[in-house]
Amino acid sequence: MTTSGRRDIKTWVLSFGKDALLLEPDDLKQELIEELKFMIH
Repeated sequence: MTTSGRRDIKTWVLSFGKDALLLEPDDLKQELIEELKFMIH
């Protein structure tokens, strides 16, 4: 997969909604967790 950066990957993963399952890398998982926490507050 060719992307312009990490933001593209995060957007792509989030586009799957509740059906997304990110296995690795752990640092990307943590970034997404923090963004999702921010979104619900």
